[in-house]
Amino acid sequence: MSSKVFNILGQITLSDSKGSKYKGKNVGGSLSILSNAPKWLGPYLAGLIEGDGSIIVPGIDDMSRVPCIRICFALKDLPLATKLRDMLGYGRIVFPKTGEYVLWEITDMEGFYVVATLVNGYFRTPKLEALHRLVDWINARSLVYLNKKGYIDFEFISLDKLGLDLSPILGNSWLAGFSDADSNFNVIISQRSNKNSIRVQTQFRIELRQTYHRKDMVGTYGTIYFDIMSIIANVLGVNVYNRARLLGESMTYQYYFVAGTVRARNTVRYYFTSFPLLSSKRLDFLDWCKIADLSKDIPLTASTISSCNKIKAGMNKGRTVFNWDHLSNL
Repeated sequence: MSSKVFNILGQITLSDSKGSKYKGKNVGGSLSILSNAPKWLGPYLAGLIEGDGSIIVPGIDDMSRVPCIRICFALKDLPLATKLRDMLGYGRIVFPKTGEYVLWEITDMEGFYVVATLVNGYFRTPKLEALHRLVDWINARSLVYLNKKGYIDFEFISLDKLGLDLSPILGNSWLAGFSDADSNFNVIISQRSNKNSIRVQTQFRIELRQTYHRKDMVGTYGTIYFDIMSIIANVLGVNVYNRARLLGESMTYQYYFVAGTVRARNTVRYYFTSFPLLSSKRLDFLDWCKIADLSKDIPLTASTISSCNKIKAGMNKGRTVFNWDHLSNL
């Protein structure tokens, strides 16, 4: 005797009396991304959402609204936003009327299920509470959704609410996604004090707001981002600092670190070689590495300084040429 069990995508699992399970045909046409997703995708998406994304979830009893998973990209990173949207097969790219950015928004049930399944267990910040509210919403609404699809009287496989990922920060692609959202590769070329020579410094920097915006909802999830910033800074051997700055009429508070020691640079280089960045920051990282290699030998020659200045001028906001060949290999 067997019973049919459905998840939100219409995947059938047949369970016989001995407890064995057999996966049947995917009815929804969306299961392939879950069964064939590369290992980097889940942690990367989690880091990207925790860095520059939002999970907006209405009350479970509010039948007039649905959640929205929204990730913000710099306008220059539109090819990445489009690639990720196409890989998952859900959502739309939104072009706001003002600002140099685009939004990838997911607002349908199957999209929620796919994203929640991919990132579940990989969150590392207080934003986990928003993911858990999304999971609760999916579990509460799934039977209604499946019934509308024509699956009547079937048992639904609910999603579990997994906790924070406490694995080593350099052990998966989470930091790559987080860095694509909130990091910067900086180069300083300056005159040495009291010396007639030029110094070239290559630095990796992350800056993040101090507090999670839903303090009334966090419970045991924590309210500040100091823990995750400390974890990243610790593996790089640097300290976390805080600062306040006035933006318009509002005072904002951030944590930040600047990693420029030999140990930190080597760690950054090793990590992003193992777990590549996917945004245009990948190109900044590669140029950052070129400058670091060029400036190893002291004293620096005029030719080396000129080369470093030329590369630096084309990084970050100065970049006008983009190469997205790496996206074709994802």
